[in-house]
Amino acid sequence: MDLIRYKQPHSGNAPPLLLALVIGLIIAVLYFGGELFVPLAVAVLLSFVLTPLVAFLRKLRVPRVPAVILVVAIAFSTIFSIGAIMGAQLADLAGQLPKYESTLRQKIRDLRPQPGAPAGVFERATDALEKLGEELDREPQRKTPPWVFNL
Repeated sequence: MDLIRYKQPHSGNAPPLLLALVIGLIIAVLYFGGELFVPLAVAVLLSFVLTPLVAFLRKLRVPRVPAVILVVAIAFSTIFSIGAIMGAQLADLAGQLPKYESTLRQKIRDLRPQPGAPAGVFERATDALEKLGEELDREPQRKTPPWVFNL
């Protein structure tokens, strides 16, 4: 049996411009659709994590819909419980911040050398941190991307 080879109009390689447009389109869709894709990805991951629990309940002869509802309720109650615990810890930390602040201020005062003493490690570190803070406060200068040509 003879196989007839058909000539394809293209060799299979896409033109570089078309490839760049497709990649740009994919990046744009992912960038602007992030608000949709992130919850969707979380839902897919949760479904993979919770499927074994539903299968276990199904083996115990629990019908599918009640098993799914039970597993989802357990998952959400676990997530909300962890969030509540973290929120309580954060509120407790916020309430104790003034105490920590006064303790840190006292420790910093204790580290400072006496007047007339040579500058120590603490002063050099303070100067370096102040310079870093000034650098962070300055507005960044915009650099032109390498593909933009100034005429």
